[in-house]
Amino acid sequence: TPVASASGTELFEAGRYAEAADALLVTVEDNPRDLEAWDLALRSLAETADPRAAQVADDALLLFGSVPSILASAAEAYASIGRSDDARSAAQRGLDALDLIGDDAVGAGALRQRLEAVLQT
Repeated sequence: TPVASASGTELFEAGRYAEAADALLVTVEDNPRDLEAWDLALRSLAETADPRAAQVADDALLLFGSVPSILASAAEAYASIGRSDDARSAAQRGLDALDLIGDDAVGAGALRQRLEAVLQT
């Protein structure tokens, strides 16, 4: 798929994380309320240990600091660039948020595993 016609989500799903991050960050800039774009942008940045991960994670936590999926992705993004304290803090916040929401929420089990994995590093 040519980059020009592929969405950030499609690039992410194809494992083209560097390109996905660039596309998703444009999406986030155009629509800061796009939760999925934030999530996938953070995950893409984490996959590539992109130095932009810190600023994007900081921004995402300001906007969506109680959303478990964002907390998990931010924790992974911080961890990928060596910001261990921030990674553990975001992961703990994510686990606390999941405790409030309950494990019956869609995807809660997978999010809990991701968050716990960050805490164990």
